[in-house]
Amino acid sequence: MDDYLKQDFFENASTDSMTWLENAEFLKISADSIFDKIITTYNDYKREQKIESNFDVNSTINRKRDKINNLEDRLKSFSNTYYLLIGYSFENLIKGLSIKNNPQMSFNDIYSNKWSKYKSGHGISGICRENIINLTSSEIDLLQRLETYIIWIGKYPVAKKLENHINEYDNKYFDSDDKELIDNLFDRVKNRIIDKR
Repeated sequence: MDDYLKQDFFENASTDSMTWLENAEFLKISADSIFDKIITTYNDYKREQKIESNFDVNSTINRKRDKINNLEDRLKSFSNTYYLLIGYSFENLIKGLSIKNNPQMSFNDIYSNKWSKYKSGHGISGICRENIINLTSSEIDLLQRLETYIIWIGKYPVAKKLENHINEYDNKYFDSDDKELIDNLFDRVKNRIIDKR
């Protein structure tokens, strides 16, 4: 692809809300397949814990404990990856809505004037509040937790600054109702992009 075509693609795709929506959907598909692994691993983990409590022979307990530790590690790994990908998905989705709501603006103008003021463009809760006025407190809380995954928890063991690490560390923990809230909010934002209300 020559430079002119690359520039043309950039200019068209960067301000096309449907392109951002498509990318959000691809990321969500990947995240949802990992969520299925979370459920399977969690069920295995609970089953192994129950089996462990029925044994009293030390060697058997040690083998079971190793298996449980392995399942715990897998559960943490899948959860981290799921929330990172779902955070990236929402970042694309919400930015797609912002682009739709600001059709007169170039990509650079949208980034500079609408996104960068929120955690260098990754503050999806702020960007979303500018585009959807009737977010619930649960939805805002979810988006704030996801933006923490986007910025550091999903990628690094610690935040860039100690104060962020201390203030945001609890965002690492999620609620059992998150999946339903994620799916409902995703559909709600998606419908605004494609004009179904």
